[in-house]
Amino acid sequence: MVRVEVNVSGREAVQMRQDAKALAAEGLRAQTQLAGLTGQQYLALDFLDPKKYPPLRFDWTPQFPYLPSAPSSAGEIISKAQSFLASLNEADIKTLGHSLNTLVADLDNKLDELPVTQLAATLQDALKKADGTFTSMDQLLADPSLKQTFDNVAVITGQVRRMADNGDLERLVQELDDASGRLDALILDNQYDVRAIVEDLRTTATNLRALSENFRRYPAGVLVGGPPEKIQLPRRSP
Repeated sequence: MVRVEVNVSGREAVQMRQDAKALAAEGLRAQTQLAGLTGQQYLALDFLDPKKYPPLRFDWTPQFPYLPSAPSSAGEIISKAQSFLASLNEADIKTLGHSLNTLVADLDNKLDELPVTQLAATLQDALKKADGTFTSMDQLLADPSLKQTFDNVAVITGQVRRMADNGDLERLVQELDDASGRLDALILDNQYDVRAIVEDLRTTATNLRALSENFRRYPAGVLVGGPPEKIQLPRRSP
């Protein structure tokens, strides 16, 4: 029996008490697990087949909500491994040893087939390129202009930080907000006047466009008021 304390709220504790029996009936089980082969042991919760792992029967009433357990997967693996080893006879052991020896021999042959010389040359070339890259990076970092850039950024950052610490930045933002509000109010209060000015500008532009067209067609008439040129009408055929 393992007693576990769970830190939850009062509402969640009530809900857990209500759901404990239903979750156990659906197959929720507690198992001891290992964090890796030699890691720390911990308690895991998972849904398993309730028929394969039925709850433990007992004749007393638990004081706290009860959750059934199931054998850990690590224990099952060890138990199966022990059963497998116990079932092996002398012939099986000899066969297994022969298979292992064959496997080791095959691995040795595969290692001999590897192009070690080519791999070494490729690795050496990659190391040379990496060395050239590091040299270029060192030259870049040693460039005085890069240091000057970092110094400038540090100065700007310091100025912005001082503005923020002194409240200047906040005041600037507040002044921009106030100016924006006043501009919105000004436009709203003088909306009719702005519309009238726009209409007048549009009419003036139209008049200027007409004046420009008349000046282009009748420059003398525009300047001295003379008559426009006569237009030669096309003759009609008899």
